[in-house]
Amino acid sequence: MGVGRLNWGWQAGGFRPRGATETPARSGIVINDSIVLIVAIADREEEGKPPLQAIEDGSCDRLRAVILTSFTIVAGLATATLLILPTMLPVGHDLRRLTMN
Repeated sequence: MGVGRLNWGWQAGGFRPRGATETPARSGIVINDSIVLIVAIADREEEGKPPLQAIEDGSCDRLRAVILTSFTIVAGLATATLLILPTMLPVGHDLRRLTMN
């Protein structure tokens, strides 16, 4: 259970398969955006800019790329979820029917 859940008084819900896929997806977005920013900042430092100026310029220059990358990943995951969910519902129903009898 995360610290946020403890702070807000939320109940622990146990393991959720959806949570098992959301956490790596969010981590992937953060890592991908970090790579984009680090490359931009390193390029500015190679141009001879001081570190703080390189961070500012690199961040401003790549903000659009970071937003588009995040949006693309979220849209792709949402599409995958919408495609997978209808195929998994009948399987879950069959498993419940077979094991509950």
